[in-house]
Amino acid sequence: MALLGLFKPKDELNGEPVLKDRSTILAYLEELIRLGANVQLWLHKDDLVPMTAKITMLHEEDRTITIALQRALSGELEPNTSMQMVFSLDGMRFDTSLRFLKRDGYLRALFTVPEQVLHAERRGKLRTRFGPREKASCTVLEGFFEGKGATGRLVNLSMEGLCIRIDRAISIRDNHKLGINPELFEAGKPLPMVRIQNLPHIPTIECSGMVRYLRPSTIGVVMGIRLEGLGGMETQLLHQVMTRRLPTFAKGFPVKHRRAAMELGQIPEPSAEVEETWDVSEEDASVSEPGEAQAAQQDDDLQAARPDSHERLLQIKKRGKRIMIIIKDDLDRAILSGTLQVDGFRLIQEAQNMIEVMRFFRTTPPELVLMEQKVGAVGAREFLEKLKKQGYCTSVPVILIAEVPDVRTVLMAKVAGFSHIQRNPVNYDGELKAIIYKWLKLE
Repeated sequence: MALLGLFKPKDELNGEPVLKDRSTILAYLEELIRLGANVQLWLHKDDLVPMTAKITMLHEEDRTITIALQRALSGELEPNTSMQMVFSLDGMRFDTSLRFLKRDGYLRALFTVPEQVLHAERRGKLRTRFGPREKASCTVLEGFFEGKGATGRLVNLSMEGLCIRIDRAISIRDNHKLGINPELFEAGKPLPMVRIQNLPHIPTIECSGMVRYLRPSTIGVVMGIRLEGLGGMETQLLHQVMTRRLPTFAKGFPVKHRRAAMELGQIPEPSAEVEETWDVSEEDASVSEPGEAQAAQQDDDLQAARPDSHERLLQIKKRGKRIMIIIKDDLDRAILSGTLQVDGFRLIQEAQNMIEVMRFFRTTPPELVLMEQKVGAVGAREFLEKLKKQGYCTSVPVILIAEVPDVRTVLMAKVAGFSHIQRNPVNYDGELKAIIYKWLKLE
């Protein structure tokens, strides 16, 4: 995606670049019409709620546009009244001004074509947005044994933070479902685990974070999170995501061409898909670097907690053991994975379907498998039988995580060849830890 405006024009406002190229502005309007994208109209800057609308027609001869409104304009609105219009295009948010001319039918009005376009990002650095059709998601945990956990669709992402829509929340200790509301998490609450998942061609990014805000929105309750504890690999992966979706962090303007040029075959047809824009802002976030005093204190703590030779050998063994978790739900999988990481295991393979499981077995077979009672729509017995028919999981111990380990479940597990049944919610220190150590021969 090429960008315009990398060199600041002389007439820029407050140091911000301004787009005044008429052909490009008209191309923007044509693109909004083609995508059927929503725009927001503001009569006054202090309006609490903007008016959602769509541009339906461009009248180039009259330099006007027809806009379909979701609610009626005020009867006191006079012709030539100036209004602000905010719209999103190519992952960027833009602001422009236009003038109301007249009403043009039921919930329709005629406006002038904008003369200039400015950036409307609320923060100093750009963020990329994710539409409702994209699979990117995020899971957060307050702790691995206590507190609350939540998961949901990723709304937007930057190098410093992100915003998610909360779709599910649970109490970690008893796996009890919690109601979703703006009081679910407190602002400033540290999050030891933040997992960004299902990004296109990017592995799972895992770090810590802090809750910045929770608030209701048009798409549900959203939560802003400041990212912390990013390592070099995680930072590089985030940068890849940003550069793929926003090829430059400079505040330029995307290049768009008129529909007439495309119809004549002079310019290739764009391949953008129609998608709804989630206009949820992410508050500014910054990652603080630890100082020398803090680093020295951490070194002292490590020296004081240095394990003996037996404990050190046990830690080394745990780091080399490969454990596979087969759980469909992202939140449940993250809780168990995080618990194992806290205990010292590092080679944890996560899968949520048969394809992912077979991929791991073909490349790096696990030494222990933890499987839930029903993987999506497939029961655990059927799932395990399919693996064995493919020649996998024949000699690997498999622990079944069951909601109700009744007599029927116990018989099924024995016939299918499961090594152990673990009740869910999992009591790791009280039960599961000893079972895992036994089958991995760590005792």
